[in-house]
Amino acid sequence: MADVNVSLRTWLIAQSGVNALIGSGSSARCYPDVLDQAATLPAILYYTVSSTHDHLLRGLAGLVHDRVRFECYAVTRSGANALAQACISAGLIDLRGLYTSVYISAVELESGLVCYQDPPTDGNKVPRYFTSFDLTVHYKG
Repeated sequence: MADVNVSLRTWLIAQSGVNALIGSGSSARCYPDVLDQAATLPAILYYTVSSTHDHLLRGLAGLVHDRVRFECYAVTRSGANALAQACISAGLIDLRGLYTSVYISAVELESGLVCYQDPPTDGNKVPRYFTSFDLTVHYKG
């Protein structure tokens, strides 16, 4: 089964407003699931929060709905907010079509920007900041 998160990442890091902040291609600082405490910032972390499938009486209907969270990290709150806004402004919520073998039919912004401070866990006294938002991605699965 194709991974919608790979499709979202591939599309996102190709956008000039985003890759100007996190780099592009295989060196882009856009990571699935876990962001190392020592990661270079700014960076994006993304992961699936939940996934549901539409059903028919005879089985799966073929439409999947994933709630995907993006956490945009930076050394300042304003930097984290700017990266999150760059993701949204790039058109992430308008994404539709075939991307890396996944047909995305719609993307909805589920939560607005929420800001956090991430306390250090490596003995460093410098916190990092992240701004998160959730999307619901509807795709054929």
